[in-house]
Amino acid sequence: MMDMTKMKMMISRLLYAKPKQKVSRLQAGRRLSKMIFPLGTSMSRLFNDKWRRGTRSAGRGEAL
Repeated sequence: MMDMTKMKMMISRLLYAKPKQKVSRLQAGRRLSKMIFPLGTSMSRLFNDKWRRGTRSAGRGEAL
């Protein structure tokens, strides 16, 4: 797993890339999304499970 500072640096590099680096920026974006996507889905799944369990008594978990 990568540390957050490295990730932040990569993301900022993507965001503030110069216009003439558009192609490499696209490639880097694809690479980054490939890395982050599985991580993000597992995180959101965990969060959703916790949230649903926490609010089951309120009946909000089933609604979403």
